[in-house]
Amino acid sequence: MNTVRIYKLTTINRYYKHKNESAGKVLQERYSFKSWQENGHLEGYDDGGQEYILPDGYYLSTDRFEDKVIRNKDGKIRSLRRKNNEFFVKEGMEKLVLRLKDKK
Repeated sequence: MNTVRIYKLTTINRYYKHKNESAGKVLQERYSFKSWQENGHLEGYDDGGQEYILPDGYYLSTDRFEDKVIRNKDGKIRSLRRKNNEFFVKEGMEKLVLRLKDKK
């Protein structure tokens, strides 16, 4: 059983308005295999991550840029997707859901 930790990152992008208008911040949320600390160039925070169980035959690896990726049993990279608060990978037309690992 292979698992992966998925972090919800909240990054802060600063933007500045034109001339006499005040500056502001925009919060953006995204999901990552890396914690906020591992994404050190970003300003923001993470939720501590949650552990998910990968479908049988799938595993966490790195690509040629040393970024974490999910691979299938043939070693092909599969994108992590999210819809309706559910993480999954697609294999052809099949949607393979990642299950949240039970906390002990």
